[in-house]
Amino acid sequence: MNTENTGTPVGRLLAYLKSKMQTELTAAFSAGIIPMLNADTLPKLLLLAKPGDILQTAFWLDMGYGRAYKILYDKEGLPFERTIDFFKPRKIMLDPTAFFEGQPGNCYLEITKDAVIVPFTRENFNLLQLSAPETLTLANNILADGQKDGQEKMEMLKLPAKACYEEFKRIFGQGIEQYFPQKHIASYLGISPETLSRLRL
Repeated sequence: MNTENTGTPVGRLLAYLKSKMQTELTAAFSAGIIPMLNADTLPKLLLLAKPGDILQTAFWLDMGYGRAYKILYDKEGLPFERTIDFFKPRKIMLDPTAFFEGQPGNCYLEITKDAVIVPFTRENFNLLQLSAPETLTLANNILADGQKDGQEKMEMLKLPAKACYEEFKRIFGQGIEQYFPQKHIASYLGISPETLSRLRL
């Protein structure tokens, strides 16, 4: 790893990538990927994609959070947002089907204001594979990591409300409550905002 990046968003992303490989990343990989990586701080909430969009960019979330949601309709026909997932810091946020297969997504994706991100496009991925064959293995390991996280979230959502909320804070960190309205968190947990208020007491 380039020591110049140590302690930076790019450096932390490289450390994460290294942790997902059982062997050292090659010099060709480091030389190829570092020029592709630039950190950015979002001045406002960023809507990445809507249903039907093809999002072929992955995002390292160095700080801040991501959210996936759908717009549903209540009995009166009024729209409301149903949160289906959150993405936590120090992880990669992506839509695997869109990124790798070019298929349209089925939900809205957003990243919070003031988040620090490092984007990485499918075009970057294709170029990196040409010089560093381990790129595909690394991508598969990252996808497996995401599936493991997804399983942990599914187990959390099976718990009773109080235990589910405590596990939610453990998985995502206390900071998530500073980034999202109570209604979005309650929606994800499958409880009412009023119930969430009582759990917070």
